[in-house]
Amino acid sequence: MERPRELRSIGPGVLALLAVVLGFAAQSRFAEDHVTDAVILYVLAAALFAWAFRASRLPPVERAEGGSYHPWRLRGALALLVLSALLTVLALRRFDKEAMLAPAWNLHLASLGTFLLAFAVLGRRKGAEAGQAPACLPWEWALLALVVALGLFMRLYRLDEFPFGTWYDEADNGLHALHMLEDPAWRPVYVESTNLPAHYLYLVALSFRLFGVETIPIRYVSILFGVLTVPAAWGVGRELGGRRLGLVAAFLLAVSRWDVNFSRIALHGVSTPFFELATVWFLLRGLRTREPADFALAGLSLGLGLCFYAPFRLFPFVILLFLAHLLATDRAFWRAQGVNILALGLAAFLAVAPVAQFAFKHPDLFLDRTRKTSVFAGKTREEGWKAVQSNLRKHLLMFNYRGDPNGRHNLPGEPMLDYATSVFAVLGMGYALAQWRRPREFLSTYWLLIMLAGGVFSLDFEAPQALRSIGSLPPAHLLAALALERLGQEVEWAWGGKRRAKQAFAAALAALLAYVGYANYDTYFHRQAKDFASWNAYSTSETLTARLMASLDDTVDFEVISFYHGHPVLRFLARNVQNYRRLDTTDTLPIRRTPRRDIVQILDPDRHSYYLQLKQYYPNADCREVRPPFGGPPVLYTCRLTPADIASIQGLNGAYYAGEAWEGAPAAERKDLVLRFDWPADAPLPLPFVVEWRGILSVSQYGEYTLALAAPAAAEVYLDETLLLKVGPEGGQAQAPATLARGNHAFRVRAVGAEGHLELFWQPPGQGLQTVPSEALYVPPVTNNGLLGKYYPNGEWREPVAFAQIDPRIALYFHIIPLPRPYTVEWIGKVLAPVEGEYRFGLESIDESRVYIDGVLVAESPLPNQYGEGIIHLTAGLHDVRILFADRTSHTHVNFYWTPPGGGREIVPPEVLFPPQGSYELIEVPKPVPPQVPVPTAPPVSGAFSARLDAVFGQEGEVPGQFRLPRDVAVDPQGYVYVSDTGNRRVQKLTAEGEPVAVLAGDGREAFVEPTALEVDASGNLWVLDSETGWVFGFAPDGAPIARLGGPQMAFFHPRGLALTPRGTLLVVDTGGSRVVELNAQGALVRQYGLQGSGPGQLNQPTEALMDANGYLYVVDTANQRVQVLDPEGRYAGEWAIPGANTVDHPSLAWGPFGELYLTEPEPATVAVVDRLGKVLGRWGGRGEGPGFFEKPLGVAVDGMGRVYVADAYRHRVQRFAVERAPEK
Repeated sequence: MERPRELRSIGPGVLALLAVVLGFAAQSRFAEDHVTDAVILYVLAAALFAWAFRASRLPPVERAEGGSYHPWRLRGALALLVLSALLTVLALRRFDKEAMLAPAWNLHLASLGTFLLAFAVLGRRKGAEAGQAPACLPWEWALLALVVALGLFMRLYRLDEFPFGTWYDEADNGLHALHMLEDPAWRPVYVESTNLPAHYLYLVALSFRLFGVETIPIRYVSILFGVLTVPAAWGVGRELGGRRLGLVAAFLLAVSRWDVNFSRIALHGVSTPFFELATVWFLLRGLRTREPADFALAGLSLGLGLCFYAPFRLFPFVILLFLAHLLATDRAFWRAQGVNILALGLAAFLAVAPVAQFAFKHPDLFLDRTRKTSVFAGKTREEGWKAVQSNLRKHLLMFNYRGDPNGRHNLPGEPMLDYATSVFAVLGMGYALAQWRRPREFLSTYWLLIMLAGGVFSLDFEAPQALRSIGSLPPAHLLAALALERLGQEVEWAWGGKRRAKQAFAAALAALLAYVGYANYDTYFHRQAKDFASWNAYSTSETLTARLMASLDDTVDFEVISFYHGHPVLRFLARNVQNYRRLDTTDTLPIRRTPRRDIVQILDPDRHSYYLQLKQYYPNADCREVRPPFGGPPVLYTCRLTPADIASIQGLNGAYYAGEAWEGAPAAERKDLVLRFDWPADAPLPLPFVVEWRGILSVSQYGEYTLALAAPAAAEVYLDETLLLKVGPEGGQAQAPATLARGNHAFRVRAVGAEGHLELFWQPPGQGLQTVPSEALYVPPVTNNGLLGKYYPNGEWREPVAFAQIDPRIALYFHIIPLPRPYTVEWIGKVLAPVEGEYRFGLESIDESRVYIDGVLVAESPLPNQYGEGIIHLTAGLHDVRILFADRTSHTHVNFYWTPPGGGREIVPPEVLFPPQGSYELIEVPKPVPPQVPVPTAPPVSGAFSARLDAVFGQEGEVPGQFRLPRDVAVDPQGYVYVSDTGNRRVQKLTAEGEPVAVLAGDGREAFVEPTALEVDASGNLWVLDSETGWVFGFAPDGAPIARLGGPQMAFFHPRGLALTPRGTLLVVDTGGSRVVELNAQGALVRQYGLQGSGPGQLNQPTEALMDANGYLYVVDTANQRVQVLDPEGRYAGEWAIPGANTVDHPSLAWGPFGELYLTEPEPATVAVVDRLGKVLGRWGGRGEGPGFFEKPLGVAVDGMGRVYVADAYRHRVQRFAVERAPEK
């Protein structure tokens, strides 16, 4: 006999609580990247939870029995069903004809309305026994309303701020919806560009009617689905386990960051959780009430779900499996529910009929997107199934470990579930699996697994894919709610149902749910909203472009980079701007026209070189870099130029000499926009005089030209330093044909002053003879530097040439290909060697490329994306250069590099490239000074360095003296060693012998999240950089906190490096921001170094920096695969190449006692000793497990005795080496 007022058996409850503890321990191991440990602990926790609750205590389902319908209601309902079927047949016949689509939709809607009316007429059975759910009490309605309001808040809060941009698909959806409003005859069933049925778009069109045509009204449709998911989850939970389960499930869906994220984007995917939950809710209710109306609603939900997002097509298998399970466990099921199941199937068919007919008649179009995104696309069967295995693992781990890496779908890599929900979801899965004989409890397990298939069987490089597997979102949260409900039931049962026990559990549950709500809120609205990868993932640059265009409207002329030109975002947000020019990625300056109003050029962030040249040519233009509001790299460049800006460099510079000779200093100098004069009235000095004009003839179109000159006396025209026209002493007119390449040509005109008319003419292809306009003539800083490119319309560099152009820089990405593939290009001209010495030339391209210097093959890149390099000795001066390039596939690009003596590898600058010319004597060739690395304060380093293993500290573990992924090491003046024990989220202090002394896990106010880099100053103070939070923590030698610098206000984006300068300031290497920031002792900004890019002085995801006594900065420019030297003003001073590495496992630098530098090389698993010019003086290590070898050497430090400490992260140890320096022979 039970004792209601005494404590009952607490065994199951204790086991369940132990399972919860194990679950949280498992999740903490996931957070520390210990996947195997976490999986083992989770299996134990789930098994323990299942064992504790092996006897189900969910309330039994009381199914309705007996009862009947009134005969006239039954006959009326049947008649309406027949009418609904007839209307569907008529609709389908019209759907087959494009001109009849509007009437077809009307008939289809009428058929669905008639179908629902049939069940309204039928009503509920009279005299049915049981089958009633507990009534909804006022407090339940009130709580549900609060939860729905919370869900609405999570989906509407700061909607105008984040997502910041309008994603491509959103704009495409908006354009189709706008088309529907503007053209009443356009009523599609399926839209090819979306690869989905049009139902979602009709809802967007309705939202436009109600709220206007903007981005946010598109998102209102997704928000509606997201909010409706909340009461649907409540309904399912209530049917499964009662009031509490329903409310908990609704709350988890209301705050779920996964669902919130997709509710705030105007994409079809968020409809899937709603239609899944609605289908299951009505089906479970129908199984309880045995009312056909519930089954009909379930069928309509199922059918309509098939009309929205493609992965929902998997959900019918979930329903079929559930019904089969019911049939297998209840032999009377079909007899009792067979008619209702038919009603469900009929309702689903009526709802999906137009789409089903389209799919039947156009299977290739309907399944096109599915084929393209299939994991088997482009793979052998063996490769495909191997990818499926990998995808399955990633998708099973995405809930608790690493989620979708796409910033548009998730905070990249963050688990899809919050910390607590992920734990209870696993426990709920364990419980549900143990209840495999009970279909209702077991439903969520195969629901989750089947709906994961949408991601598992799609492109493996995107895995895990949270959008295509969004159908697993509802069961994951239902499982968590189920676990919490069973835990609550056990607590109440164990305490005999006492009120205090219920209140205690309710309070604990409320606290847990409050944590879950805050965790999701904080992750989405704080961390994800300020994460660059997420902020930039919504066509952000295109959105900024469109907003700028819409704000300026028709007051300026726009020139937009080809990546954005014609983009759906521009066509939607800036639809009032119809005419704007496309800028190709290969376009060059100057701007070859004279506009009547301002021009705004809009460039993508990869056009940095073009942007810098734009600012150089037009210094008064309004040029801006657009960055995220929280800091980070540029996402857009804009430049507004007035007609005066553009005209400022047009014309030719004329030097007028008194007398009859071009000697001495000019008597007058002026810029003439065009050469059209009546002398002597238009001359700046009296006769006699001579004049020489110099500048650039800029040609916008390749082809056959005629140039002509009318002069009153002797005159000459030189094109590319070749005499083209000559007028005799008596004056007259001369003309000559010329085949001109597109681009800039050296141009010079000489004339003898005399009374009469002088005018320069040309006849471009297809036009008449006309004065050469000012937009074809330019003065410095415009030059004709570059190589002449001949573009052949074949794959063999075979004549005839399709066109020719002068390309200033051979660093080209052909977004819009210039010719149909295959085509080839031959660049010819001269390259200037400023000094004599060894030059390295390199190529990287898609497809093959070769470079010849003075007729000698120096380097080639025979395979796509393969860098090829060669060395040649050159004397100072000009040398022939010839580059051959072929484009046969896609992603076309070619990059031409050099490494001059004393310099670093870079794209060959235009200043040293010249096209073919008749003479090079008059060209003012800039003489680049070889980059000079500063004279070090210590004597020049020489000799050979070798290392001998001296000690090994640590092994994998958590106790003091053990490490997990140690990433950096530092040594204080007393010889104490500090190790950033990153995987354990702490910093350890050790003796010189490796004995643990102290552990630091934070400064008392904030715990370390990712302690990455360490520095120790001369006073023994320790400085710790936390890459995740951006804080720099300071600690005294005794471990007491003394400072906290940086943080969110500095807008760092995953900084990786930290260094002290000789002047006592701190250098923070802001990796994601592509900059180095200098802070003073109070944390104030002193200065910053670098802009994003690959040119001299530019940085691309740097990871480490050191400053010498002269103020020169040595930066590990990781993504550019070099160490770059900047002078005290931040200007480029030199560089040297380093092996490639990623920015997490990155190279590090440390000074040695002789002025040498120690450089870790993670990928080769070596440590190099180099001088300040990058010359290698020694190297040791290599990949291996034994002492002296490395897996990935990362951090490096040198102590007062010259011993070198290396953090070998993936071997979880620190190795110390005694370094010996042999004298130079």
